[in-house]
Amino acid sequence: MAHTAPDIIVLQGRLTMIRSFTSLFHTTTDIKLFNSKQLLKTQDNVKLLNEGYRKSYLAKIKRLVNAPDVYYDGLYEPIFAKIAELWQELPDIVTLKPEEKRITALIDNALLRACYALTIRSYVNFPSGGSEQQIKEEYALWTYVVATSALLWHCGRLCTHYMISLCDPQGLHQRYWSALEGTLLSQSEQYKIRDIDPDSGRPAHLMTPLLAQQQLTSDGFHWLTAHPQALDAWLMALNDEQGENGEISAMLSLVNQLLDGQIQLSDLVAQLHLEHTDLLQTLEQLHEWHKQNLVAGLLHTEQQQHQADHLDTQAGEAFLVWLRDGLNNHSIAVNEKNAMVHITDEGVFLLHPAIFQDFCKAFPRFKNWVVVHKQFNMLGLSKLSGDDYVFSKYFSDAPTAATSQTSFMSYRSATTTQTQKGVLVVNANLLFEHQVPDRSPFIQHSTEQLAQKAQTQYPSVEQLNKNTPTNQMS
Repeated sequence: MAHTAPDIIVLQGRLTMIRSFTSLFHTTTDIKLFNSKQLLKTQDNVKLLNEGYRKSYLAKIKRLVNAPDVYYDGLYEPIFAKIAELWQELPDIVTLKPEEKRITALIDNALLRACYALTIRSYVNFPSGGSEQQIKEEYALWTYVVATSALLWHCGRLCTHYMISLCDPQGLHQRYWSALEGTLLSQSEQYKIRDIDPDSGRPAHLMTPLLAQQQLTSDGFHWLTAHPQALDAWLMALNDEQGENGEISAMLSLVNQLLDGQIQLSDLVAQLHLEHTDLLQTLEQLHEWHKQNLVAGLLHTEQQQHQADHLDTQAGEAFLVWLRDGLNNHSIAVNEKNAMVHITDEGVFLLHPAIFQDFCKAFPRFKNWVVVHKQFNMLGLSKLSGDDYVFSKYFSDAPTAATSQTSFMSYRSATTTQTQKGVLVVNANLLFEHQVPDRSPFIQHSTEQLAQKAQTQYPSVEQLNKNTPTNQMS
């Protein structure tokens, strides 16, 4: 039976693997895909925002804000530059209809959301219940609240739902990106979208205010903090929270339901309880304009695949895809007596070298399992531990670590068992699409590794010394 290695990740509720290949984005009749093996190059905000359809979004936002240039350039333009360099071309989902799901860039969805929110804002007075004088005097402030909360809505997902590998020019993993530490552009020239998990369960709402505040100018943030009612509304809108001062949050919730295809334009207008007869017509015009821009966005493929000149990770990436596919279709056994994959408290243990040898048997074009193992470690998914900083060690009763058929048994004593070497993938969710299996009864972490685990909970001594201020006492 011929084997074909799946190498495209499709985002459809939860990540799954399908058998296909293409460039960064691949459009089908119902969904758009991205390649997790793609080595992407970071771009500056000028290049990212210079796309014709994005310039169209930005021009409409400027008209809707209707602020003097000196204020617009000082308060709004820096935000566009920051989020462009923060998000780059990272994908997100937007839908016009439930059956027409597409993946577009996060930045495109943010700009579009702002266009809808600002269009509605022109028909709505904020703050709700404010006096006529307050509404007039604070019109620009509340427009700023609407625009920035729409742009940065749920931006904390960058910290919790995205796993981005920062790479060297050859595509080798250096470290994982933390959005709170700075933009992608400021931290690396190349990156890979290793994983996107809409159902990660991590609390994105805790990260959203922190990340959103970093994108504002200091003048803009001080403007908000000087008006507690506006600040409360901004914070609530960022995380889609309802309640007092939650009028903008409710409006953004409806906008996002519209973009997700959950409601129609008429439903949105009805739920806003607005009596302006021309609002629906205005939104219909905006919706048609957006669909034209969506086509341009879907066709945007400026970022092409960058092949490494010499050292690459092709074999390691192919092994990862084969492993994920096998674990999820149950062709690779897990937690069984002779299995090469076991779930531990620390992650997913892959028996070395048996698992890599089996892969090479399945795909003869990868002739050297040592190369496959080496390149897999270069992806940054496996934990570097043990005496050689490559293997994790576990107890079993097998006489040798080199046999492909190994019977694990639970730990009894160090004198009656021998250690098995293997690769430990700490993030089990990277390998399993749905529920991660329970802990294996056939494997036990070695006491040596347990001791090292306690040490690795702390920064290195060198790092501590580096970060410790010089004692200035005389």
